[in-house]
Amino acid sequence: MKLLRMTATFGRLDHETLTLTDGLNLLQLPNEAGKSTWAEFLLAMFYGVDTSEREKMGVLPVKTKYQPWNGKAMEGTIELVQGGCRITLTRTSAARAPMSVFSAVYTDSGLPVEGLTGANCGERLLGVPKSVYQRSAFVRQAGLGLTPDESLESRLSALVTTGDETVSYAAADKRLQAWQNRVKHNKTGLIPDAERALASVEENLQTLAGEHQKNLELHAQLQQLQQQKMNCEAQLRALEAAETQQKRKRLYDAKLAALQASNRENAAAARTMSGEEFRRRVVERIDATKLLKTEYLSVVHAETLEEIDTWSDSFPMRCCIAVQAGDIRLIDNIAIA
Repeated sequence: MKLLRMTATFGRLDHETLTLTDGLNLLQLPNEAGKSTWAEFLLAMFYGVDTSEREKMGVLPVKTKYQPWNGKAMEGTIELVQGGCRITLTRTSAARAPMSVFSAVYTDSGLPVEGLTGANCGERLLGVPKSVYQRSAFVRQAGLGLTPDESLESRLSALVTTGDETVSYAAADKRLQAWQNRVKHNKTGLIPDAERALASVEENLQTLAGEHQKNLELHAQLQQLQQQKMNCEAQLRALEAAETQQKRKRLYDAKLAALQASNRENAAAARTMSGEEFRRRVVERIDATKLLKTEYLSVVHAETLEEIDTWSDSFPMRCCIAVQAGDIRLIDNIAIA
């Protein structure tokens, strides 16, 4: 930061302007000419005026000691260069609050400087709080004997150990040690915890991998068993079908044999009957079955189809019959041996 110009209505200064040049600026003036007033004005412009300050051991507070002699309110401006930009600081007074109204604008454009306020102006621009500034860069005529200040001591220690007053070697070392202990201290800390967690996860993965392999093998066995079951069921169905077919054939053969025997018996018995008796017995047997009703039955010569009443072995005979089975009419002719 570089100061360019200050204009003050402050104590004996009545809207006076002090222009500063590059390098060290030295004010060589008689006593009570305003040297200390300019210094106090600079302090007030950066850090404001403490309105709670009271007279102490005969020393007047700044708000009283530097009331303008002309009866006007305290006010002033500072033009400076910060970060390559020209900035104008302005402070005026409100009722019972000297130098409390603050503004900071870019000199060329008049736009406000974002984030720069009356409360943080000094610390933002000078880099230190008011207490450090008063014990280092700002020393009053009667203030050469420095009193202990923790913030100042910390900054001086940081400057000696790191070359940067804002970087404390002790604080950085302490934080690094704390972080190192947090990361790994003997068998505790983030790294050992992470290593144990990783080992547990790897063990679980191995267990899961083994179980997965077992599941694959069991699944393959299950598929084989299912296929064997399907094959066995197919074979069983084939055997049952073959057995059923054999049973049906045996039953058919038995029925056929019984029917043939019955036919032979009936034929032998029929030869002793008259044609009318044969017709009557056959009709009775047929009509004895539900839903069957004989319409006609006739025994005829197989070649001439002439109806006959007596049995003979000299020519072939056939039985012509028509039966009503519900809504169906059945017609057939049967050779009589």
